[in-house]
Amino acid sequence: MNTKEQNERLSLLYYLHYQPIVQRGTLPNERYREFEVLLRKHSTKKFPYFDFQNFTSNEEENEAFLNWFSYKLLEKIKANSEVTFSINIDPIQWNYKATYDFVESLQPYASQIIIELTEHKSKHDYNIKKVILFLKSKDFCVALDDITQGVNCLNLFVLNARQIDRIKFSLNSFDNKSKNYVKKIISIAHQYNTKIVIEQVEDKEIEEYLFGYQADFLQGYLYSSEKSPLARKD
Repeated sequence: MNTKEQNERLSLLYYLHYQPIVQRGTLPNERYREFEVLLRKHSTKKFPYFDFQNFTSNEEENEAFLNWFSYKLLEKIKANSEVTFSINIDPIQWNYKATYDFVESLQPYASQIIIELTEHKSKHDYNIKKVILFLKSKDFCVALDDITQGVNCLNLFVLNARQIDRIKFSLNSFDNKSKNYVKKIISIAHQYNTKIVIEQVEDKEIEEYLFGYQADFLQGYLYSSEKSPLARKD
């Protein structure tokens, strides 16, 4: 099966969803300037966990998946030159040459792309510092996803802060303990001149609180439910 046929086959099964990331201080008509790119399956409208395990099980499968992902992503990038796209790369993918080739193929559009290094607790170790330096050498912005989860701990961020452009933190609850903790995370990020994205923002009350404490970006259901030119399946 050639690349075109593979892309057509995968497009029948999967799509890319674009979830808004909203910056503090932007006007309503300026909200949709950044999106996280999320893989979804047509039949479930959810992330296909087991399918993704197959995609990343070997070099050949990973290459086919990234060829399709690049094909779909570049359609949006070329049609939306003012928009920034955050894409996730799983730790196991850094064990394959195709991943590095994928990143290099996107370098002409590096100004529009943020590469998120996803957290993990798996057996698939990789040299994260080497990967960060590789990405920076190709002019990409780098984000640590799910900070404080898995290997993406605060210590890892502090040790590599000069090369990390932003961190992402998931707000799992909104009690007083969580409020104090998220203020601490925001403070640490800004101490190192790093932007922070708070995920899982559900309502306006949470938005007002987090922006009030100088969170740089917010992401979550509150914005996913709004109308947006990209916040739909591709």
